[in-house]
Amino acid sequence: DCGVYPERQNLEHHVAKDCSLTIVSCDFYYAGCEVQLPRKDMPAHLVEGLVVHLPLIAAFNERKLAERDQLIAKFQKELEQSRRKVEKMEKEKRQEIASLKAQYEEHYSSIAELIAKQEKDRSSLETLESYAGIFPVQLTMTDVHKHTNDDTWFSKPF
Repeated sequence: DCGVYPERQNLEHHVAKDCSLTIVSCDFYYAGCEVQLPRKDMPAHLVEGLVVHLPLIAAFNERKLAERDQLIAKFQKELEQSRRKVEKMEKEKRQEIASLKAQYEEHYSSIAELIAKQEKDRSSLETLESYAGIFPVQLTMTDVHKHTNDDTWFSKPF
């Protein structure tokens, strides 16, 4: 009996947080101190156990540092792998872009050549059409053949 009589609705809180007779673990349990005492005796244990607790805390901190070192090494390795992967992808994309640019230039040149031929053929056709007005004969497509050397249009000889 601790001498405190809380109301029924506060009893659970009293036992868990305030009761001097409740058995509690040492504050340094995380570091390895396995002492469990009534709450009222814990302050004396903390003062008297200082010499025991310091090496436990130091060992705990060393374990945590080692764990973090391993984690850092793991992340650095993953980071390096990711960096290499990104570099590889960038190289592949640069090559793909260069290939697409070359295709573009090739297509552009082809289109430019076709446009030039188209203009030349259009000019030849306009010349033929102007001759058609001079001659009383109506020229038809069957009357016209393509000259094989320079792609210009001429009428068949009369």
